[in-house]
Amino acid sequence: MVTTAALQYKAPGATPRIITSAYDAIYTNQFSKLEIFDLDKSLVASVDKGHETSGWDINNEGDSLAIATKIRTNGVQKDGTTIAMDQNAAEAVSRLTKNGFHYEYRLVKTDANDKSYEAFTLDSKTGLIKAKYDANKPFVNVGKTATVRVTLVHGTEDVATLGYFTVHISQKDAVITDFTNKNELKFTCSKNENAADAYSAKVEDLAKVIKDKASLEANEWDFVKNNAGELTQFTFNNQVAAAAPANMVLGQVKLSADGKNLVWDNIKKSQVASLKAGESVATYVKVQKKGDPSVRFYVKLNYNPATEQAAPVATFAGKRISNDWFKNNIRTDEQELRMHFLHRTQQHAVQPLRQVHVLDQRELPERNGEDCSSHGLLSGCLEFGTLRLALRYA
Repeated sequence: MVTTAALQYKAPGATPRIITSAYDAIYTNQFSKLEIFDLDKSLVASVDKGHETSGWDINNEGDSLAIATKIRTNGVQKDGTTIAMDQNAAEAVSRLTKNGFHYEYRLVKTDANDKSYEAFTLDSKTGLIKAKYDANKPFVNVGKTATVRVTLVHGTEDVATLGYFTVHISQKDAVITDFTNKNELKFTCSKNENAADAYSAKVEDLAKVIKDKASLEANEWDFVKNNAGELTQFTFNNQVAAAAPANMVLGQVKLSADGKNLVWDNIKKSQVASLKAGESVATYVKVQKKGDPSVRFYVKLNYNPATEQAAPVATFAGKRISNDWFKNNIRTDEQELRMHFLHRTQQHAVQPLRQVHVLDQRELPERNGEDCSSHGLLSGCLEFGTLRLALRYA
């Protein structure tokens, strides 16, 4: 029975060496080199720092990664064929461990000024790497990348081979702060009219939050905009953001001319038709790090009107009158009120109350009075310049 195992390996830049070990496993193969292999990408790891071809992402919220389960060692035979020396580096009993080999893991600097490694903890024996997390500054390490050196060692110090990998701290979609518009919900005669006055939030307030939570200065990030120059709106559900479809875009969000304010305007009554005072609707806008769009945050904009404007009401008593143009009358069987009114242009218009025309081409286009029945007892709307009256029967 053979009781001696022999492995020949070549460290980077060195001549091949033979290591023997008195174990019951034997490998008569001679290997020209050993290589650390990335199982996820099916790539041989680079042996040169700064030329990494493999790596992984971990989440910023204190997530960890077991590097040992992601790699293995391949032995390249002299004929060019490759044999896996272990299933992965975490395997307790393998061809390598039986012959006195083990793995070591280290965070290394890419240059003298590199401090990215400070965002991680790494167990040098097991290869468990973890992103550091501070609940008060949850995004401070997002986007940082560290270099990890994995070394296959025989005995205590003989380096058989090594490989360099990167570990990048990524993030899930996250809301970094929110602003709330409490402006009054207006009564309107048209569903296409604005439901509320414009709302403004200071960009400097947002910048302070981003600096506190993500350590980004105001000149290091920007808003995401559409082709019209408006801030792109998003939906947000279960930590996943998506561009809002057209029917879910809520008004317009822009930056003021001086860039100091975020302005939310043109929320149409049709978009908040069922909204009542104290209720809320929301949209989201996105900011991202310049040069690295993977570092991104969402700002929630709430519309939560504190009050709802009461419908203005004008009550008319129907009675028979006479004039040179038309005789108004009450038709009790139809419960219809007809009235004769004089507009500022001295043009006359006579229609049933449920269909009123305002004929002033200089100030208003010709339009049909709109149904206001959704506002309780209202049966029609009149518009005189900027004055809007909702009418109901006396």
